[in-house]
Amino acid sequence: MIGSQYYLPLIAFDTGELEALGLGISMVRQWSDPILAAKADRALGRIKAVSSAPLQSELDQITSYSMTNTANFPWSVSFSGLRDCIRARRWIDITYTDGAQNRTSRRVRPLALIFCGPL
Repeated sequence: MIGSQYYLPLIAFDTGELEALGLGISMVRQWSDPILAAKADRALGRIKAVSSAPLQSELDQITSYSMTNTANFPWSVSFSGLRDCIRARRWIDITYTDGAQNRTSRRVRPLALIFCGPL
């Protein structure tokens, strides 16, 4: 099982790597739940805190962003809770309406969350 904290040795990023991290964080902000978005922002803050002044300046000038996801899905699941179930390899019970409009229940073990860009 994955531990709850990781400690990385001090590492340096080049401008392109910072751009990629910034874009990834922007995607998390736009396409995931508020809990994961806040964690992405906190990670960016930590990266900024240990970066040199020139790299901090680069982070402030990131030019790649993700589009706001305008699709409004009626999600009732906590993605944060689902992520916890995936990490802990726990089974979950779901109830949904199938294609024939029948209410159906299943017991599943989620393996991953996959986010797709806005359509």
